Amino acid sequence: MKTLCRVIERMFDHSTEVNAGTPVSEAIKEIADFVAPTSLANEKILPVDKELAALFPAKGIRRGSIVSVSGGASVSLAIALTAEISRGGNWIGVVGLPSLGLSAVSEMGIPLQRWVFIDQPKVQIEESIAVLAAGVDLILLGEETKIAPSQTRRFVARIRAQGSSVIFVTDKNSSQLTFGLDLSLSVKSSKWLGLGMGHGRLSSRRVEVSVSGRGAASRSQKIAFWLPNSQGEIQRITHSVSREKKVIQGRPSVVSGSELEETIDIPQAS
Repeated sequence: MKTLCRVIERMFDHSTEVNAGTPVSEAIKEIADFVAPTSLANEKILPVDKELAALFPAKGIRRGSIVSVSGGASVSLAIALTAEISRGGNWIGVVGLPSLGLSAVSEMGIPLQRWVFIDQPKVQIEESIAVLAAGVDLILLGEETKIAPSQTRRFVARIRAQGSSVIFVTDKNSSQLTFGLDLSLSVKSSKWLGLGMGHGRLSSRRVEVSVSGRGAASRSQKIAFWLPNSQGEIQRITHSVSREKKVIQGRPSVVSGSELEETIDIPQAS
């Protein structure tokens, strides 16, 4: 069985890639050699964008915690959560998320110097994740990553012991993992805005995220964000958006970023 691993060392300047013909054991060894000496767990909380901090009781992702991001726009939300972590020089591992492209990450201004990708996790999943957990700060796991029920407790224990954090990403309504889950972020609605009078272009997206978990996060809540707003930035929505249309010269018109002519539902896509 073969796997595909991409190790991005310097975006556009230099990259190391392990092709599909590389045996799994060799790919895993290369990952271990590449990341293990460089990752240091100096902080207990991994930082997130200040606009997203309200999703977490600690205002960031606790080391050793396991988070689920599900529903429409789950990939976009997961990428957004990595931004400050990556900018801080931490390592990010991605397993079983082939839909997550480098362009989608770089377009958000996220540096890729310390990202590791394993695209097709067909075999030795637990070993691959164990190596990543020992060397990276945050691991994104896609729904293609199947952890055997018999390995779940061991997986959770290893993540907690190593101090790495995990985000399960799925476009379904819930994650495959239930045991050991500390926080669940479920995108309940995703609406693109910007089209009006039958023309125009999509300029911003409003998402509503349901937050639940255990401990300090046991009280469920819903929080709305622009992901992104009309300026391409992440912004928490702390007040109701006006849906009133102002009339200029006898016809509806957009007068500000928050007073858009029309809201449209887009099929659940990330």
